Amino acid sequence: MKKTLLLGSSYSAIPLFFLLKKKGFKVHVCGNKKNDPCHKFADKSYYADYSNYQNIIKIIENEQFDYIIPTCNDYSYLTGSILSEKYNFPGFDTFETTKKLHHKNEFRTIAKTLKLPIPEFQIINIEDIDQIEININAPYLIKPINLFSGIGIQFVNNDQEIKTIIKKISKKYNTKILIAEKFIEGKLHSHSAFLENKAIALDFFVDEFCTTYPYQVNSSYYPSTLSKTAKKIVRENINLLAKSLNLTDGLIHTQFISNGNYITFIEIMRRCPGDLFGLLLEKATGFNYYESFLKPFINENFQFFRNRKTKHVGRYTITANKKLSIYGVSFKNIPFSKVDFFPLKKSGEFLNPAPHDKFGIVFIEFDSSKQMRELMPIIKKRISVIEERTKSV
Repeated sequence: MKKTLLLGSSYSAIPLFFLLKKKGFKVHVCGNKKNDPCHKFADKSYYADYSNYQNIIKIIENEQFDYIIPTCNDYSYLTGSILSEKYNFPGFDTFETTKKLHHKNEFRTIAKTLKLPIPEFQIINIEDIDQIEININAPYLIKPINLFSGIGIQFVNNDQEIKTIIKKISKKYNTKILIAEKFIEGKLHSHSAFLENKAIALDFFVDEFCTTYPYQVNSSYYPSTLSKTAKKIVRENINLLAKSLNLTDGLIHTQFISNGNYITFIEIMRRCPGDLFGLLLEKATGFNYYESFLKPFINENFQFFRNRKTKHVGRYTITANKKLSIYGVSFKNIPFSKVDFFPLKKSGEFLNPAPHDKFGIVFIEFDSSKQMRELMPIIKKRISVIEERTKSV
């Protein structure tokens, strides 16, 4: 049996884990949270922080893995790309290319060079803090370059305390490099595309919403309402990027904002999106999303398929804007054909404020596009956590 090392142990990695087991691999799992679900099923577990690739080198040299698999955060792909260069594992871009996509400052720099549509931005070095002047008209966002899921982002409406804000973010999230980025109004979307020979072979567009924490997606649906013109613009730019950076075959996932047919790219990544994003597309289209993500990393060719016509499906990650104790979950006046609920917490546990915690993920199959489009932007009003047996939040 061939051995794989899964870099990630959380619930979002579960679909990848069981696909590998189904294919007959021994699956070793690396992640520093001992209670994560993948550890419960792993052939062997390593409770190590894989964001530091040095922690993984000894594991690899002792075990002689055939493949390593990134999961659903940037660190897993960044570490994987370093190890891929050292040990010749398939599926990854070079580390230099990976940084150009996954580090916010480097992505914006390469995007500017290629004339991709991005917000006005400015790179900030904390060591130059006394001389810093932000040359972007407010409002704008300050972002640490080393985080994802909207963590650490600060909205700035004036420059009066900007140096204090920068110092606070830098210290809290242990980074000396940040970016200031023009705040863009519009509708949020994602684009999941599978590259083959440096061009899009198959792709999907999803509409997204941030209903609890303003910079973390927790509601989405498929199919998208994005215009054909806007989709064409996104595809042209992703194909340009793939060719310019000589990207390997596999998934490239992008978040962007649309305003009519005007597009602004926000984030781009080659790792698998989290919060069971792939299940949204699998439930809506029958497309083998997770298996397609895996194939380049285990030296298999793509075999794309769909086994049913498109359904109208929404995904909602239940979060809260304050710390609360959990008793249950309430569903109110939701028209649906089917609901699937994936709990991430148990009754009696605490739920911390977003973006640092989640209660569960709900998938809702609607009877019509109209129902889906009307409900998903306001789904927070219909699905809520029941706290202390007496009230919902």
